[in-house]
Amino acid sequence: MTVVSLGARVLELSEAHASHLHSALHGDPAGAEACVRDLASDPVRLSAEVVSVKAVASDAGVSYGHTYRTPSDTTLLLVAIGYGHGVPRKAGNRAEVTWRDREGTAHRMPIVGRVAMDVLVVDAGQQPVQIGDRVVLFGVPAAGEISLTEWAASVGEHPVAVIAGLDDRVSREVRA
Repeated sequence: MTVVSLGARVLELSEAHASHLHSALHGDPAGAEACVRDLASDPVRLSAEVVSVKAVASDAGVSYGHTYRTPSDTTLLLVAIGYGHGVPRKAGNRAEVTWRDREGTAHRMPIVGRVAMDVLVVDAGQQPVQIGDRVVLFGVPAAGEISLTEWAASVGEHPVAVIAGLDDRVSREVRA
């Protein structure tokens, strides 16, 4: 049995973003515009916990329907976030995450296979990722993370729609 921490999925955002998002969700287009405008100077960050790490051989099929097959021996990560939490199903085989190694270097890794209800799979290559590490779906570009705008574009969604689609099982941490 895999145990997932209470903070397995965290969206970090500013008070201003929380306010603009609330306005946008209640039909105020100005709130959505303000939210997007603020992203460049004050990015939001979505991270999720790695719950399983598995070495697999070349040509291993990944997730439902094996829409991705590993091109070489690699390491696959099971990450505690999926479409049931609001991650678009189409992120599989299209979007990436970042993971920071012990030296602080950010590495981009693809989301592979189909996004499942509560998990998604990431191809970590030969990176030494461990259970309990966190991957960042979108975050702070200055720190080497993928911006929300770039991540949303990779799945063909508006940035505010990506944030607004996250359900209550994604913890919100509002920064002052």
